[in-house]
Amino acid sequence: MDSLPPVCPAAVNPEKLRQHFPFFQAHPHLVYLDSAATTHKPQVVLDAVTESLIHSANGGRATYALAAQAWHAVAHTRQMVATFFDHPDPQSVIFTPNASHALNLVATHWLPQLCSPGDEVVFCPTDHHANVDPWITAQQHLAALGIPIRLVPVGADETGVVTAEALARVLTSRTRVVALTHVHNVFGNCTDIASIRAVVPPRVVLVVDGAQSAGHLPVSTTALGADFFAFSGHKMLAPSGIGALLVHPRWMSVVDKPPATGEAGGSSRRPGHPGELGTPAYAALAGLTAAMQFLSNVGLEAVHQHLRMVTGHLLTQLHHVPGLSFLPGVVNAPGRPGYGIVSVRLQGWRADELAALCEQENICVRTGSHCNASPQEVGDSLRISLHLYSTLSDVERIVDVLTQASRG
Repeated sequence: MDSLPPVCPAAVNPEKLRQHFPFFQAHPHLVYLDSAATTHKPQVVLDAVTESLIHSANGGRATYALAAQAWHAVAHTRQMVATFFDHPDPQSVIFTPNASHALNLVATHWLPQLCSPGDEVVFCPTDHHANVDPWITAQQHLAALGIPIRLVPVGADETGVVTAEALARVLTSRTRVVALTHVHNVFGNCTDIASIRAVVPPRVVLVVDGAQSAGHLPVSTTALGADFFAFSGHKMLAPSGIGALLVHPRWMSVVDKPPATGEAGGSSRRPGHPGELGTPAYAALAGLTAAMQFLSNVGLEAVHQHLRMVTGHLLTQLHHVPGLSFLPGVVNAPGRPGYGIVSVRLQGWRADELAALCEQENICVRTGSHCNASPQEVGDSLRISLHLYSTLSDVERIVDVLTQASRG
């Protein structure tokens, strides 16, 4: 097994790439269609984690060589994250356990320093809990501090995305924050964040949940115009327990102050990197570095095109299944760009019944409301999610099962 795939951004060959993923050798009979929940890890990521643990040391204060190397590795990963996401300043990359934690940092720790009484936070109620619940909690916290703010919902259109036109209708002179999802974890569509930024005044803070776009397509925080961009490593081939919040440098003077929640920073708080407390997650950071290198070698545009191809094939085939409907409806028509997520319902079947049927056929899928903040509005569904190792054969397997189910 080669340690890294060759740099070949022209096309993705999922069968060859699977040779780099021990999961597929360990589970040759499984069809894994749950990559939106978590992705599998290539051997180079596992090796990087192991090497970090073997040569373990705690950097930052010690002067011996292993400690210095550990601290240098953290700085190297910070630089790689900035490069990977075309972020203007590595020093404004804040490591967090995951995207949920990153978004909570913004809402709970720093929003009090950004808002005044009467300010408004615009959010989409049908987004993931991670980019809805923190703002609800923050509203309650700010009210206790004597800073009442309003939460203003903005609705997604029939395609499941928030448009610049819809956002413009709810923006006011008191809008202070707009918090949106880049690629939706249920609907599988991509909000045009750059067009959102174009209608959002510079004084408004644009917060982006990038958990499902990171590692799936080329992402530039500069091109998006995001003030805060959050991602989780385990959604992009890295270990769990590591992610980051990418902060626009213009806000570092605000967020570098101690949290306004009363939470202690103390001497364990690393200067210049607010929110990073205590010992870094060295092994997980090593895995994130290896994952970014792996994805860069494959080519993010190649990954994106592969996802478009395999998602398009899935949608085309599913449209032939009697009684099957898509979330959020007509959006998933054949020919639309795909981002690797398709959620469906089948007439006469509950989602959990379909999942049990899939499991009998060794197919891994996710059912439920998928951590959606408005489960009563979105409802239960079966979610099929793909990544660079997903094959057309995987698609055919799930389509066959759903077709058989539709026939009773």
